[in-house]
Amino acid sequence: ATTALVATASVAAADVTFAGYARIGIQQDAASNTTMDHRIQLGVSGSAEADNGTTFSVYSRMRVDDSERADGFNAPTITISNGAFKMQAGNTYSAIGARTNVFGSGTGLNADFGIYDRFDTWYSSTGAAGSDRIRVDYTMGSATMSVSGDVAGDDDLEVGISAALGSLNIGVGASDNSRYTADVNFAMGDVTVGARVTDTLSGAYANYTQGDLGLQMYAADNNDWGVGMTYALGGGATFGAEYNETGAMNATIGFNF
Repeated sequence: ATTALVATASVAAADVTFAGYARIGIQQDAASNTTMDHRIQLGVSGSAEADNGTTFSVYSRMRVDDSERADGFNAPTITISNGAFKMQAGNTYSAIGARTNVFGSGTGLNADFGIYDRFDTWYSSTGAAGSDRIRVDYTMGSATMSVSGDVAGDDDLEVGISAALGSLNIGVGASDNSRYTADVNFAMGDVTVGARVTDTLSGAYANYTQGDLGLQMYAADNNDWGVGMTYALGGGATFGAEYNETGAMNATIGFNF
């Protein structure tokens, strides 16, 4: 025990937190099949800080719902940061996923519909088979540059940069496998309008917020479109609904705990 205390003397006591989310609702697919939508998830994070200011943290999430009942905790995300530099390893977004406002076009509470060009640049939200990736970020002012590489899988090398210029937000990213994404959005009071351009899917989106009410819509290539709404019920609970061009929809109440 004494040896362990001496070995860890330069690291402050760890901070561990838990956060939960649950939802209940109905959903309908493009074939008009209606099912119940229910979910509970628990996120756990832990962090410690060394004497030189370097912060070490880990995050993992357990999710159980109508289609994912035995996944347990997903693969973890390990973060090491100091000042302007941050490194994430394991189950984390790639440079494209981190810098290009992935869910900015999402609708409703669930955000099942949006201008989603690909999923393999994202954080894997369920299961133990998440990404095996390293990403390094450098932040200077309102701009952040990221470089990432996959240790296993497609082995893509990606570079991305995002910046905020007042109410204008810009994010671009590209890989050595000819993949690219750019997202530009601008906030005008209660309205945000944006556009996404990618090598597979491009379109525009708009979000409106007035008090507890939120409205979302997008339109993309190949007649891909969707609309949604959210309404804050208070106490951390929110009602949301969304619908897309295939006839798929959902209506959900979710809450944090």
